[in-house]
Formats: sequence, C-alpha cells, structure tokens
Amino acid sequence: MTLRGPDGEPTTGGAPASAIRPVVPRKPGAVLTTAAPTSDVIASWNGPDQGTARFSLDVDGYPRALNFAVDCSSAADMQPQGPQYDWRQIHILAPTAGTTLLKAPVAAVPMRLAVDAPADTFLAGEKVGGSVAIVLRQIGGGLGDRGEERTVWTAAHDRQVTFMFEPPAAGASLAIKTVVDDWTVAASGEGFANVDVSAEARLAIAGLQSPIVDSRMLVFDGQPPVVDVPPDVQATVGQPIVVPIQASDDSSDGYLIPPERRRPGVSGLKSVEWAIDAEGKGTPKEWQPAVWLGGTNYELRIDSVKLPFGVRLPVLVRATDNVGLSDPPARIWLSVGAEPASKLNSLTGKVMLSGRGEPDLPVVLSGPGGDRTARTRQGGVFRFDDLEPGQYKASVQAAVRNRMRKAEPTAVTVEAAPAAAASVTLELK
Repeated sequence: MTLRGPDGEPTTGGAPASAIRPVVPRKPGAVLTTAAPTSDVIASWNGPDQGTARFSLDVDGYPRALNFAVDCSSAADMQPQGPQYDWRQIHILAPTAGTTLLKAPVAAVPMRLAVDAPADTFLAGEKVGGSVAIVLRQIGGGLGDRGEERTVWTAAHDRQVTFMFEPPAAGASLAIKTVVDDWTVAASGEGFANVDVSAEARLAIAGLQSPIVDSRMLVFDGQPPVVDVPPDVQATVGQPIVVPIQASDDSSDGYLIPPERRRPGVSGLKSVEWAIDAEGKGTPKEWQPAVWLGGTNYELRIDSVKLPFGVRLPVLVRATDNVGLSDPPARIWLSVGAEPASKLNSLTGKVMLSGRGEPDLPVVLSGPGGDRTARTRQGGVFRFDDLEPGQYKASVQAAVRNRMRKAEPTAVTVEAAPAAAASVTLELK
C-alpha cells in the first residue's frame, strides 16, 4: 500500500500548487504479508494547529482504497482514528488548467476524474443510487443561447475497472489482469464551435440535495484569424519599408475586435508573420514576426537593402491563433523602385573652446574623395553632405581670440544611408 495526499487537496495559506502541502508523506510505502501482517506508513502535518489532515492509501494498485480524515488538534494527538468512508469528492485531474483551448470541431475532449464516495453511494439496480456525470453547458453564446446542459458521459461507479487477458503461466489455463484506476473519459465535444463551454464533473449522492461539482472552462475555437493588409506598397531600395496591417482572432460585422475585448469561442492570436515569396509558390522558406503596436495594429518592417530593384514582389502575411487555425496568407504586392537609393550620408559636428561654440572657423575633413572644407556657423556647428561611406578625419586650425588654436585630427565613421548621419565634436587647444 502507498500513502499520499488526496488529489485536489489545497495547499496551505493560498500558496501555489508547487508549495508544500499540509500532508507530506515521510514513509509512504508498506508491504503486508502473511508473515508480517502489520506495518506503518508515516506522514507529517504542516497545516494549522486546529485542522484536519486528509490523506489516502492506495492498496494493491487500487487508487485511494482507504481515505482518512484525521483531527490534528492537540487533543487528538496520538489518538487512533479509522478510515472515513463518507469522504465525498470529485476532482478533475485533466485538463489541469482552469481554461482549455480546443480546435473546433472536436469529436472528443479527453478528461480524467478522481471520484471518492461512500461505499453505498452506487447501488446497482436501485433508483436512489448515485452517479458520476460530465455535463457541458454553453455560456455567453449571445442572445440565442439558453444555457442548456448536455450530459455527455455518465457512470454509476467511482472507479474504472479494466479486465485484460494475459498469456497464461505454465500450467495455468487462463490469466486475467484487473486494473482499477480513476475515470479516463473521452467526453463528446460535437456540436460546439466558437463558444465557451463550462465542463462540470458531478457526483450525485442519494440523500444530498445538490451534487458535488468540479468544473473547467473549455473554449471551442473554430474560426481562423482575420488579416487586413494593403494591396500594394511602393518601396525604394535602401530606404526603410514599414507596412501597417491589422490582425485579430475575432471579427464582427467587418470590424476587428481587439484582444482585450475577448468574446466567447476565441482563443486569441499566437503569431502574426510575414515573408517575401520570391519564387511565387506561396510557400516561402523563412517567416519573420510582425511588430505588435497594440490592439489589432501591427507593422511589417522589411529590410530593403538586399531587395532587387525594378521588380514586383509578393509579400505574404499570415496569422495563427492559439489552437493552430490559420487562413491562407494575405498577399501584398511590393513594387521596388527601379533605381537604388543613394548611399551618400552626412556628417554634423561642433567646434568648442572652453565650453563655447566658435563660429566662422574652417573645418577640414579628410577621407574618401580627398579633402573638403566647411566653415562653422553660429554656435560652432558645421555640416558636410553627400559623403561616401567610410573613415574620415576632421580637424581645425585657426586664429581664435588673437591666438592660434587647433583641434587634432579626430577619426569618425560615416555609414551608408539610410543610417543616421555621423557626428563629431572638436575641442580647440
């Protein structure tokens, strides 16, 4: 036999599921034989001083064959207590998340239930007997939704029993293996699409007015995302290409609904991507992520440096939601300018003396194409335009305030457009 805390037992003080639970097995296993008919299993109680420890014993593979509810107050210390057969619970073991996203249509929703009930709950052949059921109820489906319930699975036992034939041992004529486990159910999901559904596992017990219930939320998403793109975009090689688009997993009357206004049956966008379909086959090799700007707004930021000019290229945009639905990609025709953009760039700077900009001084710039000169303006600022990309040196030598002063040659790198203009500050000595 094996001791364990029961399925669904809460943690202390609202701690996360990964925290230490009130009942912690210390010696969880025991083997009983004819020669040794008794043994011990040991657990620690980490709950409050006035609390009840709930734990279970699995016996010969039978899950939670015995359930215990032990008073852990100081008055009950070291007092023997027997199993509590009237411990009643139903717990959904799978899906574990409070909300599960499903790609509709879906024939079956896998679920797993742990059921504990008194021994006389399920009375075969008796009308007053209890039952276990999974009930699906559509919620938030609009004005036409009456919230009707649909029972998609039911049973009259707390465990799932499976009989399997095994190869007989030597001398035996028949071998049957019996496996007892929690319920593994394929609940019907047919008929649900674009709706939220409450899935309830119910344990009905004779004599109780209301069933014991555990529930999960199921989102049946059967509609792919919507992408709105411009049909054509003009571009020039060497200049930034930014294409605004819109995408959403929800639309109504032609309007895209932002994600913060999620409606029933919507799983939400997982990704928005774009790719240049250079071969025109509709199957580009590499997709790039679009940039989300908030709400339904996105941007495609395309590097134009490597684009051939004088051509018309198809750009594909696709959106995929969290259940994997995606419509065929939308297409944008990208017309690239017939002439490449100029790579020439600029250099700006300032000449300073003791923290003050000095006007009307000659600045010499040496580099690709030879030397050129520009004079500083008010505040000591200067500028050189139409520079080839490369390494340059800027220097100044002139009479300032009746004294010869100079700034030693200072290295500066000019990058190809459309990079930002280079900048340098020259200090006179």
